[in-house]
Amino acid sequence: MAFTCLLMCGLIAFLHIFSIPNPEAVLLTALGLVCGVLGYQSGIVCAVLQVMYLFYFYSEGHTLISFTSENLLKVVVSLICVAVNIAVIEELRENWEFSRKKLTGPIGTCGNTTRRCGKKARWMN
Repeated sequence: MAFTCLLMCGLIAFLHIFSIPNPEAVLLTALGLVCGVLGYQSGIVCAVLQVMYLFYFYSEGHTLISFTSENLLKVVVSLICVAVNIAVIEELRENWEFSRKKLTGPIGTCGNTTRRCGKKARWMN
């Protein structure tokens, strides 16, 4: 998870230094990649850092407590999107793991008890 923290902090610093006007899209993409590749726990760490930056980005004067009504709505929508994004990607990841285990089955049988499998399919490597 330290890798996730470094990755997200680096991305947030990049967004801040170069004043990217819509950091939500970049951060949601990063969240999807981290959650899909590294798992649920890393996705949570990524989401917390993302939400903290969005509170900073959308607050008036970067005070973290004062928002215009439009920016408060943006923060609320971002929170909902982050939660849904993590839930959907984790569900897809679990389905993929289940399907992969079902296809490969016990070692050496390729999920089929009537024939043996000498090699794994190319996509399984």
